[in-house]
This record gives sequence, structure tokens and C-alpha cells, in this order.
Amino acid sequence: MSAFTEIINGAKNAETLRDKSQLLTYLGRALSSAKRKLDPADKNELAAFALSEIEGLPALLNQAGSYREKDELFGLFESLMNLIMICYDSPAAMPRDKVEMIQRVVERCDKERFLETAIDEAFKGNPDAADMERILCMASPLKDEFHKGQLWQGLLHYKGQMNRLSNDAKAVLARYAASELSRYAEERKEGTIAGDGHANLEYICDAAGSLLFNAPQNPELTGLIADLFSLHDSDVSYYALSTLLSVDCQVPDEVIAALARDVVYADLTYELLERYGMTGRFPAELCDPVYLAKSNMVHWLVYPTELGKEPDEIEFLGQTKKKGEIFHIFRYRSDSDNLGDDLKGVWLIGWAGDDGGTFSNFDKYADYEQKTPEKTVKYIRRKLL
Repeated sequence: MSAFTEIINGAKNAETLRDKSQLLTYLGRALSSAKRKLDPADKNELAAFALSEIEGLPALLNQAGSYREKDELFGLFESLMNLIMICYDSPAAMPRDKVEMIQRVVERCDKERFLETAIDEAFKGNPDAADMERILCMASPLKDEFHKGQLWQGLLHYKGQMNRLSNDAKAVLARYAASELSRYAEERKEGTIAGDGHANLEYICDAAGSLLFNAPQNPELTGLIADLFSLHDSDVSYYALSTLLSVDCQVPDEVIAALARDVVYADLTYELLERYGMTGRFPAELCDPVYLAKSNMVHWLVYPTELGKEPDEIEFLGQTKKKGEIFHIFRYRSDSDNLGDDLKGVWLIGWAGDDGGTFSNFDKYADYEQKTPEKTVKYIRRKLL
């Protein structure tokens, strides 16, 4: 039995594709950072597992009922290919039939990912209006909202390169963004919008900033984005605010106040206003370091890979400093399904650093509690930070 037998069995028996991908991604990172070379027996077992999994991917793609399921398989393929590259120095070191098999799977994945592939191809050069029209011809007929959202996620992936788009190309995308915003906003008001459609609202608002920046003004699009504030949805409002501020559009004070009162978005909103020299518009009564640190902590915890939701309770324990960075220490508890049964409803430790060092490893507060709050914070600093 090799050193990887238990890990491989764990991957084979993973409850979900996401769990399997995460496990293999962590394994790949650990192997990439390790200084010693793999033992030949370990390498052979790992390579055999990865090649077998890749060979079975086309059948799984055939069985996938939605594009989200296919996307999870693409993620699994990437983690498996990373392991293959660790096991083999080059394709020349692999058996010829395995190289050909991988090439067939690559071609199949590229065919399934036609929208993402088209965006990648367009940004290899300077995308023009014809490129965008061609991409929209692929995206427009899609009924799967998660698949449709790959257009906006793809554009956000190239957000730093959107200045390469011609004004005509931006105009093409802006018109389509306006039509999609109208559709999603109407569905949202009627209560018929699906979860993926709601996510697409956020993506469009975020991507729109790049479409409008240094381009001819588009009153229709900016007006539609501003109208989204009436949904009173912080997830959407934050990205709408970010885009409108980036193109120097006016935003009502009540929108900023509502985001400031939302603990998930308060700190992000303050940072956004700080970027534009507008912190004076943030409600003075909420401009408190502990509240903003709490917001930072909560925003981190709502990520799908963490709690996936706001904690049921969160309390400030104290402040400390390490290597010049100020940390606000919190304890929180939650019934999140992401937690094991031994952690649900139990006080856990987390911290928010002023320079971005926000984190929680779901450590139990009871394991670090001392006689006084001050001693508890010092002990957490010494043991966890």
C-alpha cells in the first residue's frame, strides 16, 4: 500500500464531486510545495488513479443533468490534470495511448465549454464587435441560467483586460447587459427568478463597470443598474453601487446607509467609499472599527467554502496586534451544514485583520478560553495567529 492509498480511497468515496475536487486540489498543492520527489510506487499509484478518473469523465458528462454538474466535472478534470503533471515530467514520459485519451477528453471538455472557450479565444487578441456578437449568439439561446452566467463570469475573469475591447464591442455587450438586467429585474419583482439568475444579476452589475468605463455614456444601462436599488437586495446593491461610482454616477445616500446597516456588506461598502474619497457618506454612527471588523469577519464566513451563511451569533472578544497588523478576535456559532456535528451550535473562534488577515479554522472557543477575556485573547494570539 502506497502513501496515497487512503487519500485515493477517500476521493473515490467522496460524497460529492465538489468534495472530491477539493481533496485532490489540496493534494496537488501539497505535492507541488513538497521539496522531496515522489517515491516511484506512490507516483505510479497516483498516476493510475488520475488517468482512470480522466478516462471516465466523458461518461459522466453524458450523464450530467445540468451545466452546473458539467462545470463540477470540468473542475475535477483540472485537479486530475494537475496530479498528472506532478507525476509526469512531460507528455513524452506518458504512454502514447494515455496521451491520446487525455487529448480526446480535452477536446470533449472544450466542446462542452463552448462559451468559455469562445471568450478565451477572443481575449487572445483585441476583441471587436464581431467577436462579441459571435459570443452572444452562443449565450442568448441558452436556457440553463448557470450556463448563461458563464458569459459574465468569463468577462469578469478578463476584467483587467476589458480596456482592450473596442467601444463598438463594449456597446454590443452593454445592449445585451441592459436586456438581461431588464429580464432578471422583472423576474425578481415577480418572484420567479432562480438562484442562478439572481447570481447573474450580481455578475452583470459587476461586469458593467468595465463596459461603461472609458466608453460612450449609456444612460439606459446605468438607469437599469440604478433601478436595481429598489429591490433592496444587498448582494445586488453592492455591485450596482460599485459600478455606478466607477463611472461617476450619483447614488442616493439611503442606498449607502442600507448597505452600511447590512453586516455582510458594511466593511466592503466603507472600503469602496474610501477608494473614491467618499467615506463622509458612510453613516457616522456605524463608522466603528469593531463593527467594520465584525462585518469583515461575517463576510468571510458567508462564503460557500466556510459557513455558507451568516453565523447565528457573533461576539467581539478583544483586539490584539501581531507583526504590525491589528486583529479583532471574535467568537461565533452556527448550525451550518458545513460544520460537523461536534461543531454545530458550539462557540468557534475567528479573527479579522486590518491588512486582510481574516480567517477561521473553526477552532473551538472552549479549547482556548482562559480565566479572563484579556488572557483568552492573548492565548489565541499566541496559539492561532
